[in-house]
Amino acid sequence: MNSIILSKCDDMCPSEEVKFRIEKRLVNRFEMDKNTKTPNPKFMVKEYRRSAAATDHLNPILLRTTKTLLRTIDYLLELYKNTTLLEKESFSAVYSFVTDRLRAVRQDMILQQCSPKDTQNILERMLPFYIVTEYICIVENCKEYNWKLHSTQLEECFSRWAETLLYILFH
Repeated sequence: MNSIILSKCDDMCPSEEVKFRIEKRLVNRFEMDKNTKTPNPKFMVKEYRRSAAATDHLNPILLRTTKTLLRTIDYLLELYKNTTLLEKESFSAVYSFVTDRLRAVRQDMILQQCSPKDTQNILERMLPFYIVTEYICIVENCKEYNWKLHSTQLEECFSRWAETLLYILFH
């Protein structure tokens, strides 16, 4: 049986990733200070990386705590809400950024085997984003929207949420 990993990262982006991405100039515009246009670690959010590509993906220092995952979701959803739909370029960019970072949140949730109640809470916070943006991206012809990827992520959220609810109800 797999042992549960106790996550230790209290930042939206682990310091190791912050350093690497700043050095390699891989910082998204939403992670920059608006005035100075320089990377701001306070705004940086852990990127999604395939498990095979992330050699230390089970390192507790790189896994965000449940509290941090929830704070990260709230931050991402606030960023999304504050982006005007009138600016298609901005919406498309924020959509791409938020979907990638929410995927990383789910990855941390799965890797550390969050409790059923925490899993339910995490997924219920992100599901409305996927439902609403699917409609917006289709209607507005969002250039970053990939129907297959979006549908897969939405289905993954729904199925894991349903499994979690069934577990909570019957255990």
